[in-house]
Amino acid sequence: MPGLGDQRAIFGWFYRQVGTLWRWRGMHTRVMWPKWVSKESDEPKYQRLLAIIREERQQGREVVVVGVSAGSALGLLAFAEADGDILAFISICGFTQLKPTDVTNRELMNLSWFQATNKAELAARALTAAERKRILSFIPRSDKVIEPRQEYIGGATNIRMHTHGHMVSLVMVLLWRQRQIARFVDSLATSRG
Repeated sequence: MPGLGDQRAIFGWFYRQVGTLWRWRGMHTRVMWPKWVSKESDEPKYQRLLAIIREERQQGREVVVVGVSAGSALGLLAFAEADGDILAFISICGFTQLKPTDVTNRELMNLSWFQATNKAELAARALTAAERKRILSFIPRSDKVIEPRQEYIGGATNIRMHTHGHMVSLVMVLLWRQRQIARFVDSLATSRG
């Protein structure tokens, strides 16, 4: 699930390429386009994600939600509320926590990414230690778009990368870390039995 800017044509092309690479690793992919830059609130976006999760489960597939940047907020919220329907949550340079200054900024309160992140942060507080172990988060060394501390998820497998920059880091994960993601997911599927 992409972050802000998901309506740009280049992102559509990029995620199609990523889907092809991931399918070569045996991972079926679907992209849920939040359409962040719209008047739509976070709730319809969230409902579209839940519908995709239900469809995949009805097909008998295990579901792993991958959130990129602001897309991580919706993914984390779904993971926290899905009652075991999601095997794992992968956050890539994910916006999963608001800064204290964000919370008091009235201009942000009506933006869908703010609403989603606020709900995700609150829902994540109720995650158990076992649930947190089913989360893999990739965090760059430095990121001028989202502060790395906002990407950290307590109790999860947080991987600090040696990369700098938001776009560079998320592209590197999506293109070159599929094997690591697949191993993480496979270990969870094996332990689930």
